[in-house]
Amino acid sequence: MPPALRIRVRAHDADAPRATSWLPGPPLRLPSVLDRIAEGWWRLTPRARSGIGLLAAVATVTVVMLRVLLSPYGPPVAVLVATRELQSGDAVGATDVAVARWPETIVPPAALAAAEELIDMRLTSGVTTGTVLTASHVRDDGPLARLASGLAAVAVPAELLHGIPVEARVDLVGVAGDGSGRTLAQDSRVLSVEGDVTGLEVERGHAADVAAAALRGTLSGVVLAP
Repeated sequence: MPPALRIRVRAHDADAPRATSWLPGPPLRLPSVLDRIAEGWWRLTPRARSGIGLLAAVATVTVVMLRVLLSPYGPPVAVLVATRELQSGDAVGATDVAVARWPETIVPPAALAAAEELIDMRLTSGVTTGTVLTASHVRDDGPLARLASGLAAVAVPAELLHGIPVEARVDLVGVAGDGSGRTLAQDSRVLSVEGDVTGLEVERGHAADVAAAALRGTLSGVVLAP
């Protein structure tokens, strides 16, 4: 016969340190009402618990939406706001604006809502970060949009500056009755050539002399090297 199986059990050392309890004291007892609700919840099938959770989520979203729709400020609408400080004449790029949602009643009139509305546009005035952009803040990126701050645009007959291209730099000369010339404006820029009209960028103090010479037909231009 095989030898008898011997099992040796180590006696528990009464002096051995016990593990520290993270929750000392008696177990946490819930109020009887919550205890009954918890027991009822866990007696439900998993499918029933999932359905109740879904209904609760739908109800929460519905309540939030109703509060938004019934707000005295109206439902939120999409607007474009400046993400940085912009100056007058700046071309507005995609990174200069962001779409935000503002309550309808506090949105300025003619507010812009999509970045596509800013294509080929420039600012008519400076704006600070967070400003809602409106139609009055932008203009077409035409010749006047390229006009530098503090300067003026003068329209003259294109035949007086025949052949001078857009963006050329010129000294504008007025021809006197005796055939002598007088420089009216230096380093002016040709903004546009459209049909029989040429747009010139000149300093404001010289704009009147240039316009008068153009009206008399005594204006000429000296093209400067780039």
